[in-house]
Amino acid sequence: MGVMRAGPCRAMELLWLAVVLLVAQPSQGFFLPSRARSFRAPVLVSAAEAGAPPAPVKKYESFDQMLQESDAPVLVDFYAKWCGPCQLMVPVLEEVAQAQAGKLQVAKVDTDKYPSLGSRYQVEGLPTLLLFKDGKEVHRIVGVAKADELAEQVAPFLS
Repeated sequence: MGVMRAGPCRAMELLWLAVVLLVAQPSQGFFLPSRARSFRAPVLVSAAEAGAPPAPVKKYESFDQMLQESDAPVLVDFYAKWCGPCQLMVPVLEEVAQAQAGKLQVAKVDTDKYPSLGSRYQVEGLPTLLLFKDGKEVHRIVGVAKADELAEQVAPFLS
C-alpha cells in the first residue's frame, strides 16, 4: 500500500488550481498579479434597459460579405467567453461604438465557435481587435485597451 506525499509538484498543482479558479470566476473579480489589483466583472445593460432604442441588426450571409458591404470601417473583436481580459473589453467596445456611431461598425467573433476565422486572420492572443476598411485589415490591436486609447488608434481610419 503506497503513501501519497504532498511534494513540490503536488503543491504547484494545487497553487495552479487556485489561480485558475480565481481567474475563471468573473463574478468574484479578476486578479492580475503583475498589477496587483483586482477588477470586478462589468455589469452589462442592454440598450432597451438603458432607455435607448435598440440598434438595428443587419444580417449577412458570411463574414466576408459583412466586411465588403459595410459602409463604415468594421472593428472586429475576436474573443472567447472564458477569457477574462475579453470580458473587460465589453464596456470599452460599447463606449467606442456609441461614440463613433455611424462612422464605425463593431462586430464580435467568438473564437471557440468560429476557430477557422481566428486561424484565417492569425489571431494568436485574446482579445484581438482587427480593423477592416473596404474588406481589408488595416490595423490590429492585441490585448486590453482603454476606450480613449482605442478611439485614438481607430480615428485615423475613419472617414
